[in-house]
Amino acid sequence: MDPITIIAIIAGLALAGIFSLIDDAFEKMLNPIFRLVGLKSSTSPLNILAKLNDQFIELTIINNGKGKAKLAAIQVLRDNGKKEFPVPCSSESEAIEEVAEKKEKALRKHFLAEKINPGSQKKYT
Repeated sequence: MDPITIIAIIAGLALAGIFSLIDDAFEKMLNPIFRLVGLKSSTSPLNILAKLNDQFIELTIINNGKGKAKLAAIQVLRDNGKKEFPVPCSSESEAIEEVAEKKEKALRKHFLAEKINPGSQKKYT
């Protein structure tokens, strides 16, 4: 092999390594700033505990991450494989009430607006 080719390969690998290190360094520096303004796309890890009550499933979502978590939806997969998106309620009394379409939209908006702070939890029925 030609010495120039070997030098070019080594230089290419060195540049790729340097770019990778710089990318990681910038990500670690900028993530806290992005998190403050809501631009960070992942918060992880979230732990979800499900408990079956009489006729409801109670979900407890615990944020173990460093930033606030904002949820988008709750998806339920039925035995037949059908996907459903139930209306999350903050209490059993809300869940027992007959949910009108207008109230359903308000509950969904409230769910989307809530944030779970680091180290805290939210319960939904």
